[in-house]
Amino acid sequence: MSFDRFIPQCLLGAPLRRSIALVGLLTILAASFSAHAGGTRIWELAGFAELDKGELKQTTVSSRGEVTVGAMASRLDLDDVGLVWSAVKGKAGVIYLGTGYDGKIFRVKGGKATLIATTDQLVVTSLALDKRGDLYAAALPDAVIWKIPKPSKIVAGKPVKATKWTTLPSDVKHVWALVFKDQGKTLYAGTGPQGQIFAVGPDAKASVYMDTDEEHIMCLVDAGKNRLLAGTSPGALLLEITGPGRSSALADFDATEVKAIVHRKGDIVVAVNKFKTPPAIPTKPKITTPSIGTIISKLSTTKPSRVGDGELHRLHENGAMEKLWNRKKVHVVSLAIDGKSRIYAGLATGGKIVSVDEDRLTRTELDLDERQVMVLLTRGDELVFAATGDAGAAYNISAPRPSEAQYLSPPLDAGTIALWGRLRWFGHGKLRVQSRSGNTLAPDRSWSDWSKDLKNGGAVPSKRARYLQLRFSFARDKKAVLRSVELSFAPINRRAVITEVNPDSPFFKVGKTSTSKSTKKDVLEPSKRTIIARVESKKKRAELKLKWKMDNPDSDKLRYRLWYRAVGRKVWRPILKDDYVLTVSSYAWNTESVPEGRYQIKLLADDSPSNDPSEALSDKYISVPVLVDNHQPTVDALGFAAGKVKGKAKDSFSAISALDFSVDGGPWMPIFCVDGIFDEVVEEFDFKLTEKLEPGPHAIAVRAYDRAGNMGSAEIHVETK
Repeated sequence: MSFDRFIPQCLLGAPLRRSIALVGLLTILAASFSAHAGGTRIWELAGFAELDKGELKQTTVSSRGEVTVGAMASRLDLDDVGLVWSAVKGKAGVIYLGTGYDGKIFRVKGGKATLIATTDQLVVTSLALDKRGDLYAAALPDAVIWKIPKPSKIVAGKPVKATKWTTLPSDVKHVWALVFKDQGKTLYAGTGPQGQIFAVGPDAKASVYMDTDEEHIMCLVDAGKNRLLAGTSPGALLLEITGPGRSSALADFDATEVKAIVHRKGDIVVAVNKFKTPPAIPTKPKITTPSIGTIISKLSTTKPSRVGDGELHRLHENGAMEKLWNRKKVHVVSLAIDGKSRIYAGLATGGKIVSVDEDRLTRTELDLDERQVMVLLTRGDELVFAATGDAGAAYNISAPRPSEAQYLSPPLDAGTIALWGRLRWFGHGKLRVQSRSGNTLAPDRSWSDWSKDLKNGGAVPSKRARYLQLRFSFARDKKAVLRSVELSFAPINRRAVITEVNPDSPFFKVGKTSTSKSTKKDVLEPSKRTIIARVESKKKRAELKLKWKMDNPDSDKLRYRLWYRAVGRKVWRPILKDDYVLTVSSYAWNTESVPEGRYQIKLLADDSPSNDPSEALSDKYISVPVLVDNHQPTVDALGFAAGKVKGKAKDSFSAISALDFSVDGGPWMPIFCVDGIFDEVVEEFDFKLTEKLEPGPHAIAVRAYDRAGNMGSAEIHVETK
């Protein structure tokens, strides 16, 4: 409890005969509190949601809350490109890119991008290669399919003009997707706004292959066995097409579009987005003279026109549908799958690429400079290529250089100027850690330089400021893992201002306005996962409450099993006996016999109470480290001389978090430690009672709290004259 909140509670509850003495003591202590009256606070950076706010440089963060060495993205030269919308893989590692806003087509080989063709269109929306190696392109705004013969033979510096191969009927306004089937003999085109799929043979004659009730066919995939898979908008249907005019809906999503489809080993994965308004159709910019630079500049400084909610779903070969991933206000614009069935999704905000493996472990694989990841390509078991919009860029993706692998934390926002205390990080391996601080949310020249390397458990030397950022380098150990960070800090105190007094009034809190969230583009999101260091625990002694949430699509009855292990150890120990059946999503763990330390909890959930044993399914989750500490701190060497009280508070494991004192059984009053910040297991205190005690016997008590909420106290008896 902070000092300013403690005063009125003490005054209201204190007997009148003690009020004068209490006011005197408050006056005495006020000066010593002025520097740090805000109290010690603790910043914890832990869990995927918080860690994912940081900046990844050849590192990755998983849904288990672990930062490790990741992949490296090498940017290619791609001049005057507003966005890369489409791509197709050719032979010998060649990649072809369809771009906007001048409808250009590039060939990428190795680390070089070469302009090979132009279309005089706005955006090249899809590319496909036939069995002879000829390239076909769909573009906006004309409903034309373009052809570029032998694109691998086009000489650098001598781009060709794409030729019109076929023109679709006049009621077709947009061509979104192209795919070859029948051993490369027939090209299929997904179109809008009539939701039709056209088949185009070698003679370039187009005919309606499928006429749906939807408006747009957003994506097409050859699924083998005479099957086409199609994703639609605005109904968000996943269609299976087995012949001319023959289709069935495999899934009907509560969304606006099925944006992308991939499949492997009979399983189908789809990216589904939900928007408040239907997808907008790109239009030619009304800008004259070299326009592309202006367009790129505008794209990079404005917020996205539409932000939707994105989901990934997997349709198993047996027909079961499983939600793999979902995110609010983050939609998916590209999808890929590798040889190990790991799924990669390119997001439309933040330039991030996420992956989901077969165990549903999610990772943020890359954090690119641009905003939209429009293209993803895999080769074998690896993601090898990505391209972006807002603005256009292309990247080769390869193994990282551990010497350059870094993770930059989101800035800690202390709310005001703060004094930094001791920093601790948890994981394993050798990490090089540095800090810097400043008073602007986005680090700039006004920030301090990066500090020297910090010791785990040591003090942060960066200057006092509102914001602090940490940099973790994996140069010393490519197998290192960062799981969580804990920092003690003390914000400077700010004056409390009374704005309203409504005792027993029905109008209290009525009509209060809420603060709206910022909608500025790409605002760096600070981490505010902080608590007041002082913990006054209401738990039963030695009891640690465990709670969890489940996504239970079948509403099955579930059984839970729990284990624990010390951080850094391999052996899991059971929390529950084998015959104990836990079916509620919480448990009060008695840790009385558990040595003090930091522990991880493993939870296993299965649906065996509702299913035959041969059909039962399970999932497991490993928590971030938790603190177990049931030992009380002690107050030692308590002494009083010349009106001054001295002593030490000690704990065997946790840092001391608060100190109070009381005179003659009066109200408990907070005091600070000598160094002004509670972040060590031993804290000295030294305060003077300048208000002279009345002659006679007196009892002075001091109590100490540790970080886990345990309390210990000591008392001395003195005789004043």
